[in-house]
Amino acid sequence: MGYLHKMAPILAYTEGLHGKWLFTELRAVFSRRYLMQNTALEIFMANRTAVMFNFPDATIVKKVVHCLPRVGVGTNFGLPPTRRISLASPKQLYKASSMTQRWQRREISNFEYLMFLNTISGRTFNDLNQYPVFPWVITNYESEDLDLTLPSNYRDLSKPIGALNPKRAAFFSERFETWEDDQVPKFHYGTHYSTSSFTQMWLLRMEPFTTFFLNFQGGKFDHADRTFSSVARAWRNCQRDTSDVKANSGPTFNPHPLTRCTGLKGLRTLKVSPQGNQSRPKRGPWGTPSLLTHSRTGFWITGFAL
Repeated sequence: MGYLHKMAPILAYTEGLHGKWLFTELRAVFSRRYLMQNTALEIFMANRTAVMFNFPDATIVKKVVHCLPRVGVGTNFGLPPTRRISLASPKQLYKASSMTQRWQRREISNFEYLMFLNTISGRTFNDLNQYPVFPWVITNYESEDLDLTLPSNYRDLSKPIGALNPKRAAFFSERFETWEDDQVPKFHYGTHYSTSSFTQMWLLRMEPFTTFFLNFQGGKFDHADRTFSSVARAWRNCQRDTSDVKANSGPTFNPHPLTRCTGLKGLRTLKVSPQGNQSRPKRGPWGTPSLLTHSRTGFWITGFAL
């Protein structure tokens, strides 16, 4: 009972995730990994919700798929509605899909294409460890006006975040070449670009992520200097800090984490207003709520970003 009482704030968000779903409601079935094991399924419903199930082993996953209707991974990716497609690997889905060709012909937006890549690779809104990610694209969060025609305002997408800063890239390379440890293999980056804690950090000001974050932190907000409070500062950190190679999890592509708050009076830094629900992260000078939304939508739907 003590455990259930402690987990009550989290369990409140799982209500309604039990019961039954009609086969006629199923629209797509994807095989998923959970805790690095190929033991899960994610099922998308006609009402645009999705439920993720984890099973004891991969054999049971296959058996369950063969008991479900032949819906494949849906109708959006140009793939046949077969059970074999539901069990296909990300590489197989990518090769068989027509989405890349549609993107090259500008029939779908950059945002839609990136969501396709996230979805077939196993990223899902149902697992904080595998939350969808997007690349940093803009490098200028300081100017009053953002000129989208200037190449200098865009990052080099041919390199990972850890290699954009030459000095930091040299540090990572040297560490890899000089590393000597019998227990730990050589590595360039000591952290991943996406983890559950990073997802909670980005989306802290939206429920249920606020509750998840507080539960993760023992009921308290993190130190103010480590709390997401500025897009510009987040970008600077992942260019300079040798332990920060984070990708985006939404706040620079979805305005809600930047404009919605839940009365977080515990979030107080010099860069964030202390008045309750005014505790919102700062954008760049050019990034007013409406401009941020419109400009982000614009260069993701048009051909600026990629």
